[in-house]
Amino acid sequence: MADSVLQAIFAAGRRDTARPAVCTAQPHVQFRRRITRHLFLFLLVGLLPLPLVAGEVQAQGFNLYDGYQSLPTINFASGPMVDTKTGKNFAPQIYLSMSNGSSSTRLVNQFTMDTGSTGIAATSDYYKPAPSDTPLGPGKTSYDSSGNYYQGTYYQTTVRIDQTLKDGSGGKDIATATVVVLAVDKSCNINRTPQCAPAASNALSYMGVGYNRGNFIQPPPAGSNINPFTNIVPIGQSPSTYRQGYVITNSGVTLGLSTAATQGFSAVKLTPTTPATGNPGNPAWGLQPGTVLVNNGSNTPTPGTFIPDTGISYMFINNTPANNQPSNTNLCTFTNFTQTCAANGTTVQVWLPGQTSAAASYSFTLGQSGVDNPTVPYQVQLRDSGLVNSGRTFFGGFSYFYDDVGGYVGYETNGLAGANATATPVLALTGAVPLPTGFFDNMPVVLLADTMLQQSGNATFASTLSGLGNNLFVSSGSITFNGAIDMGGGNFFVQPGASATINSSLLASSVQISSQAALTNNGLINANVLNAGTLTNAGTMTGSLTNTGTLTNIGTLTNTGTLTNSGTLTNIGMLINAGTMINSGTSQAAVGGTLVNQGTLTNTGLLSTNILNSGSLFNNGAIIGNVLTSGLLTNNGLIQGALANSGTFNGNGIVIGNFANGGVLISNGTFVGNLVNSGFLGGNPTIVGNLANTGVLSPGNSIGTITVAGNATLASGTSYNVEVNNAGQNDALSVGGTTTIQGGTVAVSPFNGVYAPRTTYTIVSSAGGLSGSFGSVSSSGSQFLLPSLSYDANNAYLTMTIGGFLAVAQNPVQAAVGGALDGSVLQASGDYAQVLGNLASSNPS
Repeated sequence: MADSVLQAIFAAGRRDTARPAVCTAQPHVQFRRRITRHLFLFLLVGLLPLPLVAGEVQAQGFNLYDGYQSLPTINFASGPMVDTKTGKNFAPQIYLSMSNGSSSTRLVNQFTMDTGSTGIAATSDYYKPAPSDTPLGPGKTSYDSSGNYYQGTYYQTTVRIDQTLKDGSGGKDIATATVVVLAVDKSCNINRTPQCAPAASNALSYMGVGYNRGNFIQPPPAGSNINPFTNIVPIGQSPSTYRQGYVITNSGVTLGLSTAATQGFSAVKLTPTTPATGNPGNPAWGLQPGTVLVNNGSNTPTPGTFIPDTGISYMFINNTPANNQPSNTNLCTFTNFTQTCAANGTTVQVWLPGQTSAAASYSFTLGQSGVDNPTVPYQVQLRDSGLVNSGRTFFGGFSYFYDDVGGYVGYETNGLAGANATATPVLALTGAVPLPTGFFDNMPVVLLADTMLQQSGNATFASTLSGLGNNLFVSSGSITFNGAIDMGGGNFFVQPGASATINSSLLASSVQISSQAALTNNGLINANVLNAGTLTNAGTMTGSLTNTGTLTNIGTLTNTGTLTNSGTLTNIGMLINAGTMINSGTSQAAVGGTLVNQGTLTNTGLLSTNILNSGSLFNNGAIIGNVLTSGLLTNNGLIQGALANSGTFNGNGIVIGNFANGGVLISNGTFVGNLVNSGFLGGNPTIVGNLANTGVLSPGNSIGTITVAGNATLASGTSYNVEVNNAGQNDALSVGGTTTIQGGTVAVSPFNGVYAPRTTYTIVSSAGGLSGSFGSVSSSGSQFLLPSLSYDANNAYLTMTIGGFLAVAQNPVQAAVGGALDGSVLQASGDYAQVLGNLASSNPS
């Protein structure tokens, strides 16, 4: 590679971490040991490790790793990374068994375990290719930003990982990994001429076990396995019970994830990404998110990405904006490379994965000793390459796991004295989340971004779930939520083929159920719901609802927005409309189901339910069920069932069933059943049944007729309002059966006009016979039009006669004239009758 290209790579920070130069011998004693094939077989057969058995979830956690077994923990040969007694920190070392140039002997040496890089690189004291190893071509890798890099030849070989013995030496092999190793023969630096020189045989033994790292300058072939810790073949254990990943503590590493090894950890889902430059391994996961704050709250927290790096003793914070800079800085030199560093007294806070969704957090003040706070790094460098690298002092506060299969990282505090570190069992999810059948989680869930739960069987989330204004998609399978869900203003989706069950509560901006999807609510849903699938409510729902699918309510469904149903709505419980409900589909109730309308309900479909209406109900479709209304009900469709009105009822539709009216009923429709009126009955209704009236009868919308096919009873409390005009037209009650009049009053309202001296109107006609009489009659028109009542066997008559002139006379002359006029009315005709009519209509005061 040309020098200019190398210079550009280092200047751009292609290797996003910085660490001490490793071109000199390791600080820990390293030795090699030859092991014959016979001795190796003896160890393999006679000293097989006993694997940890995965336990059941006991405290907060998830069962993602049930059924898997971890290998025995490997203690670091170098001791703990952070020594709380001295405050110093050390690069972790573990033993690898590598080829010694033949198939029968191997080299066993300490290798630096580095989570800030990927892949093994070793000089000849630590690895000599065997004839069976496959050469893959030249390669280059870098471990720091000071210009140092190494080159050699890639080989595919089998590495054996050893367990550390109590005396710190290498012990028995517990696993193998077939990976690509860089056999280093040159040590290089871009700032010297020539750049490369032959590497010392003991110059380098480095094992990068991090993910998504970019340390390769000249990478191995695409698709190569390069990470030994994610390509493990356990010795003495079925590969089917081993899950690729690891747990790192301050004192050792456990290979393979199990429930026992991860118990008590929080977990953060990583997002998949394309393989990073120089990391052709598969799968590839994006770096874990994190947020950093410099100077203890006086600045603005900066979100970004985070690396817990065992390979360096310092921290660096990249891409810190102007509003998150320390108040004091200085220049610091490390591995001959000058950086801007935060000064002593600077406080640094870190939240993982973020400040509002912290599964883990820690803080320190530069200048503290590692004894007082084991998370304090050697220094904090300020860079511009886009991430936060914790350095190994992170492990002074936490244990950490990485799941290479599912793409998770996890944190747990390790209890070291002085560490200002906290961890809360939280499952933080983002992106596509495949879940195994039978998945169970009882940690609180936080959604970092839009999340798609993918399940082929069933899964259960037993604790709370919180969104940050993002969306949750139940994409497949059957998922049960036992804890409260608060989407933070986001949306909840159930997609085709999936089903979800809510057993506590769901607060969201909207809940959207796709066609061929199902949601069952046994708790409380407060959201605008759009259902095109199957929605079953056995709990309580509030908000608006649009149903184009199938909705079954056996609990309480309260609409405070808009409920639109063009599908099938089955109500076995309580459906309360406090907003706007529009039904153009089928809404039906089983026994015990009731629809309570407190808002506006418009029906153009079928409502098969009992209804309590205190709002406004507009029916242009069909209602099958009993209706109790105290609001407004306009019926231009069909209502079949008993109806009681204490509000206002109008319209031209049909009611089949008995009707009790204590409010205002003005209708030109048809009532098939008995009608009891104690309120106001007007319009031109046809009653195919009996009429019992104790209220007001006021036929017509002007002059009209109330028609009763059965019998009519007008009780003593009846007020019969009758309008008449000078053409002989009048309001009427037409009865096909018998009519019984038990008193009451007739209140006449004459229209303006010139009346004949005497006009008789039929105000009640009864084909089956009429009995009884009204108690009184009055007129609100001209005082010279005098009303009177008469009856025959089938009719009641109202006669309006001109008269009353004498009664208003104020002197003898007026009395004489008035008496003469009154006496001549019955004989009046022609022009004289016209004169009397004009006098009667003048209504003088």
